[in-house]
Amino acid sequence: MSVPVIYSPQYQLYNFGPQHPFSPVRLEMLLDLLEHLGHPLHFVEPAQATREEVRSVHLESFVRRVEAASRGERSPDFEHYGIGTADTPIFPGMDEAARWLVGGTLTAARMVSSGQAKEVLQLGGGLHHAQKDLASGFCVYNDLSVAIRHLTQQGLRVAYIDIDVHHGDGVQWIHYDEPGVLTFSIHESGRYLYPGTGHTHEIGKADGTGRKLNIPLEPFTEDESYLEVLQMGLEPALRWFRPDVLVVQCGADAHFQDPLAEILLTTQAYAKIFPLLRQYAAAFAGGRAVYT
Repeated sequence: MSVPVIYSPQYQLYNFGPQHPFSPVRLEMLLDLLEHLGHPLHFVEPAQATREEVRSVHLESFVRRVEAASRGERSPDFEHYGIGTADTPIFPGMDEAARWLVGGTLTAARMVSSGQAKEVLQLGGGLHHAQKDLASGFCVYNDLSVAIRHLTQQGLRVAYIDIDVHHGDGVQWIHYDEPGVLTFSIHESGRYLYPGTGHTHEIGKADGTGRKLNIPLEPFTEDESYLEVLQMGLEPALRWFRPDVLVVQCGADAHFQDPLAEILLTTQAYAKIFPLLRQYAAAFAGGRAVYT
């Protein structure tokens, strides 16, 4: 059975402008590449997330500021909420554009929780830096946490796996005290790279203690070392936690050609990482996984 792929042309609306590194052009390039390689995809069209769905993880005060900025209003406290910074500049329709990406990941999570699909690939989202009341690091709303919240409300135990080169701080902090969510992030150490978090002592609090795991890597880590520590850290964690579903942030910026970081993975490493994650989904989560 082929894996359903979630995508909408509306994802292109999430656009911080021509000079910004997080460009929708990368999605166009991906679709072109797949077509040229003889893998044209048939997409499942997502539903746009509602305001109420965004509010399942974000504070009302924050959502109101995003909506106001989206309409072109100005407020001196926007920057306090991470809105209008160099990383996350304001653009018209920002709220609606971000809700399309949240909707895609939520659609994927619903397909898995309802049994409609085991694995789903969402060709957008992965906005892991957004926090309850803060836009951060190119991320306005946290689609991953909205999807995780839906899954836990269905009574499912979620293992969140983040292979982006930057620490998955927003997801970690939103679920920091939740026992039903394991977060696992392998990233370049916060001593050298944004957002400056993801240290080994960040292990959760209250009922979530021991369920937040971080593997910070030294700059210039290469394929073999990366794969070794990924397997040594992740496999026993999944075996112990016994999740019902995986939610995976598949950031590819640990590649050696990425200009914003210093981990040196090659394409060959990624060709091993993704089959490994699918193996883990099959072995530890009944085959259920959402990939963003």
